[in-house]
Amino acid sequence: QTVEAVIGTCHPLRDGADALHSLIASPTLSLITLTITEKGYRDGHAMTALCDGLAQRKQSGNNGLTILSCDNLSENGALTRQSLLTVAAQTDASLAAWIDRECRFGSSPR
Repeated sequence: QTVEAVIGTCHPLRDGADALHSLIASPTLSLITLTITEKGYRDGHAMTALCDGLAQRKQSGNNGLTILSCDNLSENGALTRQSLLTVAAQTDASLAAWIDRECRFGSSPR
C-alpha cells in the first residue's frame, strides 16, 4: 500500500493566485504546510494569499483546515495564526473571526 503524504503543491508565482485560492477553497484540502522566512510573516504577501484563499473557502461554505508552519522559528504556529488574523482583520472582521474559530495552527519543533 502506498501512502501519499504530499499529493500536490501550489505556488502563487508559479501557478497563479487564482489557482492557489481555488486550491485553498477546495473541500478536499485539509492541511496547508508553510515554510517561509521570518520576513514572510511580516511582509504580508504569504498571509494575504492565505487570507484570500480562506475567504473563498469561507464563502463556499467549507470548513476550516489546519495550517502547519514547518520553518525554524520558535512558536511558528502561533506566529502564523497572529499574522493571518492581523491581515484578515484589516479587510474583513468576519473572515478573521471565521479563521479564529475554524482553522487550527500547528507548530513544528525548532
